[in-house]
Amino acid sequence: MQPPRIIFNLPEGREQINPSNESLKELVLHGGDDFWATGSGQAALEFKGKGDGSRLLLMGLQSAGFFLIYEPAEGDAITSVSPAKPANEEDMVTVYVGGEPMEVPRTNFLDREIAWRVIGDFLHDGQPSARVQWEPWL
Repeated sequence: MQPPRIIFNLPEGREQINPSNESLKELVLHGGDDFWATGSGQAALEFKGKGDGSRLLLMGLQSAGFFLIYEPAEGDAITSVSPAKPANEEDMVTVYVGGEPMEVPRTNFLDREIAWRVIGDFLHDGQPSARVQWEPWL
């Protein structure tokens, strides 16, 4: 069986095919707003396996962590919910996607370590990680 193909769409518009886990880990754990909040403000990992594939959208901010949206090949998108942050819907974070502001509850942001584990799970099988809870997104 052929291994899955991973396409990393960077915030500034370039693509990397099958990026190394080490380079992704370095970006997630140590990359700043100069990487994550530039260009479109959003990166994506596309998992191309035996089916139609799935995507994990990544929005990172130094001050908040990572906001992840899982998009299956079919069906509705879901977003990560931090196990460490209490649910306070009034505590919002502004991210800019494509130059447009988007208000996101802070509870949807994961710290860098947890985000890396969730991303690593996605890279393995293209599925949402069981390490965090997920809820419907829009």
